Amino acid sequence: MKIRIRSDQIDIPENEPFKNDLFDRQESANDLTTLVENIDAPAVIAIDGAWGTGKTTFLDLWKQSLFDDKRPVVHFNAWENDYSANALVSILFELTHQLRDCDAKFDLKNLIDDATIKIFTDMANTSLKFYSSGLLSVDSFKNQPDIIAEHKHYKKQLERFKENLEKLAENYRSRMDYPLVIVIDELDRCRPTFAIDVLEVAKHLFSTDGVVFVLALNQRQLGHSVASIYGDGFDSIGYLEKFVDVTFRLPPVHRKKFLFSELSKKCKERYRINGDFRNAIDLLFTVYALPDFNLRTASHYIRRLDYVLASTGYDVNFSFMHSLVVALIMRSINRESYLRFYKGEISDDKFVDSNLEREDLHDIRRAKITAWIDAVVIAAQQKRERKYMNNPNADVSHASNLLVRYKAIINNPNSEKDKRAHAEEVKRILDFDANPNSGTLYPILGKYFFDSVELIEMIAPKINYSAQ
Repeated sequence: MKIRIRSDQIDIPENEPFKNDLFDRQESANDLTTLVENIDAPAVIAIDGAWGTGKTTFLDLWKQSLFDDKRPVVHFNAWENDYSANALVSILFELTHQLRDCDAKFDLKNLIDDATIKIFTDMANTSLKFYSSGLLSVDSFKNQPDIIAEHKHYKKQLERFKENLEKLAENYRSRMDYPLVIVIDELDRCRPTFAIDVLEVAKHLFSTDGVVFVLALNQRQLGHSVASIYGDGFDSIGYLEKFVDVTFRLPPVHRKKFLFSELSKKCKERYRINGDFRNAIDLLFTVYALPDFNLRTASHYIRRLDYVLASTGYDVNFSFMHSLVVALIMRSINRESYLRFYKGEISDDKFVDSNLEREDLHDIRRAKITAWIDAVVIAAQQKRERKYMNNPNADVSHASNLLVRYKAIINNPNSEKDKRAHAEEVKRILDFDANPNSGTLYPILGKYFFDSVELIEMIAPKINYSAQ
């Protein structure tokens, strides 16, 4: 069976756009449709959410639902166009071409006619000349009358453009009973200067009755981009709020359902029939299902799990699967500390603490299933010590600061109940790993952790390492 290098795009069938929606966001899409229908255009609506929370998929679904209801919508992927030196030109190109397709699809007799297209084209050409011909350079000020003439020409073209845009939008509203919607996606992934240009175009040049912009963005990330241009002391959030009239936030997604969908067919089969395999994957889901964990990063690592299993064979044993999952989790949370622990530069307690004491991950340390994380890391620390001593049978019970900590919790009668339960589960896993009667020939969780790291680093697709 072949493995996927990239995540499959969701299939969005006509007239049933939400058939394959894993996030159950049809109600949110309906709410957005009603909001746009009743809002007093012009307006800019921001779909705000962290990177990897499904904004693009949501807009694709919503856009198809508008098409199904014969409502005019244009889609502009800002990131795919950020090679352009002029945001207005790129948006106008998509506007004219997609509205032509819209007219043909709905038999609207070319509402965007040749005269309108010519005005839009003239506006694009004037904009290119005005901003890139050297008109605003120092040398251009030697001929002031020409500058004034060009500026007047630009303003006249702009007035014609906005008049015709408003007329076009009114024609669509009268024929399709809906404002003209321009969806802009991936804005927070663009070059800061291009992102700002897009916002300027949306707010000022397209600010006409009957036109609604819907922007998908991560306001915090975009704020960092703005600050990189204007300086750290600049009020980037306040600046962005000037461009946005309404913020529409998506509800939390059904994360485990989505993450399960990212598993390969082979992994899903093993998950359903093999309890040990399921236990390891559930450990992965426990961490990646946390609300603050980046879904796109999580899906990358689930596919990386698939790469490793494809390279070793899917029928791996219980201990290897848990060690592999723990290595993936720790790498995805903090790649630097993961590599430092692998190289022996930090101890097991510092490694786990630096990863799991983060505010959004802190509570999982008390869960029973996450005892596997501590157990695998302790076993790896002990494996390293045995190798250093060149004695596979050496007593390494004090080599792990983390194990010493958990033994102290177990031996303390005043320990909190949940902490004690977690510590006892960690020790139970380690005792099972070290017991010859358990089915293992010798402690192997630690060995498999290092084997997993080597496999993970050998197969290295491009991954966003930030879990924020």
